[in-house]
Amino acid sequence: MKAGGWAAVLTMGLHRDAAWGGDVDAFDPDRFRAERVRAREPHLYKPFGTGPRACIGRQFALHAACLALAEIVRSFDVEVPEAYELSVAEGGFFMPENLKVSIRPRA
Repeated sequence: MKAGGWAAVLTMGLHRDAAWGGDVDAFDPDRFRAERVRAREPHLYKPFGTGPRACIGRQFALHAACLALAEIVRSFDVEVPEAYELSVAEGGFFMPENLKVSIRPRA
């Protein structure tokens, strides 16, 4: 590459890199355990893009997501149907497809 040239980071490919270990398409929340995060390369996960065009709301989004999740888990019992098999829908961001959960206020 020439100095000052452009490079594109295809995060869809980056997030499926073999460096994640195991089946990269499998739902594995343990990938984000602190010890596993520290063990992998620091720039392997870029959920908000990178460089000068990265999402400016990244820090706010991360804090808001943590607060929302904490409030939901504190206030409700959330049940996923036993027969549900994860299928990921893509539309600007990833989300479970056709997932219907039962939510009941905690006593």
